[in-house]
Amino acid sequence: MPKFKLDIWLLSLLVVALILRIWGIWNVSTTDEYNEILEALRVCSGHFNFERWIKRFYLYVLSIEYGIYYAIGWVLNAFNSPMDFAEKIVRNMEPLFVMGRITSAVSGACTVGVLYKIGNDFFNHRVTIISSVLLTLSVFHIDLSQQAKVDALLGFLVVATIYFIFKIIEADNKKKWAYGWCGFLMALSIQTKINSVGLFVPFAVAILSDYKSFRTRLNFIIFYFIPFFICGFILANPPILLAPHKFITNILSLGNVYTTPVNVVPNDLVGFLAYPLYYFRSMGAVISILTLLAFANAFYKLNIKRLILLSFIASFYILMGASKNLVAAYYMIPVVPAIYLLIGDFLSESTAKSSTIPLLRRRSSLVLMLIVTIGLINPAVNVAKHEFSLAGKNTRYLAKDWIEANIPAGSKILMDSGKSINSFAPPIAENRKNLTRIIRNTKQNVSEGKIVHGMVDRNALIYYELLLNTVPEKAYDITSTMFGLDVKSIDYYVQNKFEYFIISGGMKKSRTGEYILKSAPEVASFYLSLDSDPRVKLIKTITPSARNRGDTFYIYKLM
Repeated sequence: MPKFKLDIWLLSLLVVALILRIWGIWNVSTTDEYNEILEALRVCSGHFNFERWIKRFYLYVLSIEYGIYYAIGWVLNAFNSPMDFAEKIVRNMEPLFVMGRITSAVSGACTVGVLYKIGNDFFNHRVTIISSVLLTLSVFHIDLSQQAKVDALLGFLVVATIYFIFKIIEADNKKKWAYGWCGFLMALSIQTKINSVGLFVPFAVAILSDYKSFRTRLNFIIFYFIPFFICGFILANPPILLAPHKFITNILSLGNVYTTPVNVVPNDLVGFLAYPLYYFRSMGAVISILTLLAFANAFYKLNIKRLILLSFIASFYILMGASKNLVAAYYMIPVVPAIYLLIGDFLSESTAKSSTIPLLRRRSSLVLMLIVTIGLINPAVNVAKHEFSLAGKNTRYLAKDWIEANIPAGSKILMDSGKSINSFAPPIAENRKNLTRIIRNTKQNVSEGKIVHGMVDRNALIYYELLLNTVPEKAYDITSTMFGLDVKSIDYYVQNKFEYFIISGGMKKSRTGEYILKSAPEVASFYLSLDSDPRVKLIKTITPSARNRGDTFYIYKLM
C-alpha cells in the first residue's frame, strides 16, 4: 500500500483559499443569486422550467442541498411540512443564499487544489506554487466564489476538464479513462455555463497532437468520451429528455445575447478591450507584464502543453471578446488558471536558465521569490480591500433598515427593482394590495403567453401566493421601475399619489447615459428630473463605504 505523504504547500493553500472565500459570505448580495436560488426551489417542488435551459447544473446541486436542509429541519421540527418550509423560506431566504455561497466557496478552493495537481503532474513544483498562489489571491475569483452563482463551480469544472485533457496527451494507453472523465466534466461545464464550449478546442488539439496514435484515440473518443459526455449532459440537465425540441430551440437562440444588451445598456468597451482592462485592474502592472511575457514565451517556444493552454485562452477570447453586450469581469473565471500556468511556466523556465550562470546559480530561487512577491503586492492589496468591504452590512440592508424605521407602512413607493423579483433594491416587503396586483398581472401575462422573464410561468405564481400568505406588518405598496425602463413623468406620480422614490445610484447613472438619452429619452428625462423638480426632495442617501459594499441608494419624498 502506498504511503500517504502530507503536502504542506497544498494544505496551506487550500486553507488560505477557503478562508478568503468563506469570509463575509453573510454580507454578500448580488442580483443573479436570486435566479439560481428560486430555480433550485422550483426543482425541489417538482417543476422544471422549460423556458430557461442554461446554467442548470449548479441549481441541481443547490436543489439537493435544499432537500437535505428541509429534511434536517423537519426532523428537528423547524418545518412541519413542505408548505410550511416554503412559507418560511420566502420571507427569509438567507439560509439558502449562505448554503449556495458555501458551495461556491468550496468550489473555488477546490479549483486551487486541482490547479496545484495540474502543476505537480504536468509541470514542476515552481509552476505549481506560482499558479496556485496567483489563483488564491485573484480578487475576482474570490468575489465569484463568495456568491451563490454558477461561476465558481464552473471554474472548478473547467480546470478539472483541462487536467484530463493533459492526461490524454500521455502516450500510455491505460489513460483511456481520461477520455471518459474529460467528456463527463466537459458536459457538466457546458451545462453550467455555455461559454465553456471553448473546451472543445484544447481537446481537439490534444487529440491531433500525435497523428501516429490517432486511430487509437479515435476509438477512445467513440467508446469513452462521447458516452460519458452524453451522460454528463443529461445528468446536469435531466429535462432535456422531456423536451428535447425546446432545448434545441433555446440553444439556437443563444446567439441573441451577442446582439441584445443586458438590461438594455451595452458595455462601454468591446470585450477584446474590456477583458485585458479588467485583468490589469485586478492583478496589477507587474503580473500583467509577466502575462504578456508568458504569452510571448509560450508562442516562441511552443510545445503541446503550452498549445493546449493557449488554444483555450484564444477560443475564450474570440468567443467572448467580440461583444459589447455580454461583458463582465466574472466571465474570465474559466481562463485565468490557464494564464497562471503559463506565467508559472515562464518564470520557472527563466529562473532555471539563470541558474546556469555561476553568479546566479544559488540565487535563482531568491530571484524568483522576489519577482513573485513584488507581483503579488497589488493583488494582495485588492484582496484585503475586498475582504474588509464585507465586514459590514451591504447597502441594500442598510437601506432596508432605514426605510422601515423612517417610512410608514403602506406608503406608496416607486422603486428601482426588477421585472419579476426584487434582486437588487432594498428588500422591503410588498403589502397585500401590491402582491394582489402582481398576481393578477402575472396571471394575465401567463394566460396570454407573454413571458415577462424566463423564470415566470404558471408554476412560478406559487412564489407570489406564498408572499401574499405571509405579509409582515411592515409592508409597502411598491411599484417597480422594471430595471429603470418603465417610468413616467413626475406629474404622473404626483397625480397618482406616490409618496416616495427609492432610486438605485447605478440605475440612475445608467439611465441618464448617452445610450439611453438617444434610445429612450423619456426614461432619461425622469431620472434627470429627480434633481431638478422642486416637488421631489432627497431625504436620505445611503452610500457604500470601505466596510459596506453595495450600490448607492437615493430616497426621495414627493412634496
